[in-house]
Amino acid sequence: MIGVRVWSNRYQGVQAAIFERYRDRVIADGGVVEAFTCTISKLRLPALNVGQFLFDNYEARVVDDSGVVEAEQCTVNELNKLNKWVLY
Repeated sequence: MIGVRVWSNRYQGVQAAIFERYRDRVIADGGVVEAFTCTISKLRLPALNVGQFLFDNYEARVVDDSGVVEAEQCTVNELNKLNKWVLY
C-alpha cells in the first residue's frame, strides 16, 4: 500500500492536538489513520469554553505575579469571538 501524507494548517487547537496524539499512538501500534475529519467527528470531546480556559490560565499567571484581573466575562466573550476566527 502506498500512502501520501498531506499536512494542512487548516486544523489547529485542541482537536488537532488530540488527533495528533491519537494518530501517533495508532501509527506506533502499526495502524493507519486515513482522514482527520472523519476521525475527529467520531471522537467524543467535551465542550470546551476556550475563552474561559484561556482566561483562567491568564488570571492564575497574573495573580501569581501579584497582579489583578478585571472584567472576566467581557474578556472571556472577546476571547471566544477571537477563537472563532482563529480555529474556523
